[in-house]
Amino acid sequence: MQIVVVSPFLDRRHATERCIIEQIERLSSRYGWGICLFSQHVENVTGLLTEVPKNTETGFVRWHRVSDIPGPHLLKFLWWFFANRAVRKSALKRLDGRPLLVYSPGINCLDADAISVHIVFHEFYARVRDELALLKVPISRWPLTLHRKLYYKLIMALERRIYRNPKVRLAAISKLVSAQLEKHFRRTDSVVIPYGVDTAIFN
Repeated sequence: MQIVVVSPFLDRRHATERCIIEQIERLSSRYGWGICLFSQHVENVTGLLTEVPKNTETGFVRWHRVSDIPGPHLLKFLWWFFANRAVRKSALKRLDGRPLLVYSPGINCLDADAISVHIVFHEFYARVRDELALLKVPISRWPLTLHRKLYYKLIMALERRIYRNPKVRLAAISKLVSAQLEKHFRRTDSVVIPYGVDTAIFN
């Protein structure tokens, strides 16, 4: 099994990203699965390779770097969304015939087989909608407010397209998120997989 993981960045300072790192480390070292990681920035992943030796068939984490661009968050996200698809299409040609599973934490691509959902933007937007009203903010903040609204609208449009697809398996990180997936997208089949906590580090 080859697992394709699509995430814009991975480090141990953020909750979702730390969880993904620990997942792929265990899948590669304990179960011998090959991990093809497509990301722009990666820090502190055990066994990370940029090139896999020809005789290595299992138990590796290979990083395929996706380019980044400067600019506002909306533009950077759009670049990431299309660039990671192009890099994956090129890099995975030689894996034709092998079983592949495309896994994404959240909205990162249109072709994910499995997605772990840590936030539902339809629900988040409903909570912040009032503070995004232009008449409630100073004119000097209008560009930033419009930028936020456009970004949230884009993500919500992608949520409607991706989360409503029954072929995409959804794993919610809590019962609350699972209920929100059912409320907004009629997904009654999402599984709940809470993030684990390493009690040797956190308390």
